Amino acid sequence: MLTLSGLYVGWRHRGTPAGLALAVVAFLGGAMFLSVYLFVQSFRCKDVRTLLVG
Repeated sequence: MLTLSGLYVGWRHRGTPAGLALAVVAFLGGAMFLSVYLFVQSFRCKDVRTLLVG
């Protein structure tokens, strides 16, 4: 499951260096990081489809 969260974060940032760093943090940080990440991203996105699909 942690691998999927890391892949999701890296994919959302399209493989940029910052995105890859966040992916590693998502893999190591687990649910704590992912819940904060999705909370912040939910304010940046206009709807749920954009949040999930990118």
